[in-house]
Amino acid sequence: MRVRVPPGPLVQRNKRLSLVRHIAFSFYFALPVCLLVEDCNENGIPDTCELKDPDNDQNNNGELDDCECVGDADGDEYVNVNDLLIVIGFWGNDIPQGDLNQDGIVDVSDLLIVVANWGPCE
Repeated sequence: MRVRVPPGPLVQRNKRLSLVRHIAFSFYFALPVCLLVEDCNENGIPDTCELKDPDNDQNNNGELDDCECVGDADGDEYVNVNDLLIVIGFWGNDIPQGDLNQDGIVDVSDLLIVVANWGPCE
């Protein structure tokens, strides 16, 4: 035997609560992904949004070029002779430390990255 519950305050409240949960759930998952991440260069644009423009990640490593020291192969926050020697030392290989543009080989392109970014990182 089926029992029918007449709509009353409890049934109406549960319908509204269910609707509110559905709207909140839908809104949360409809947010663009770029609203849920960091802004490393503090320019007001989330990093994932900026990375959609390939000009913002010229070395194709998935990080904004503004937030990293491009050409700094040894990670000392300076692009200098040490970085130049690392690139020359790995010349012709695919060692990631010397392959600054991550194209699979350490070559003149990596050397030019060092020269173009010479000096302290900003």
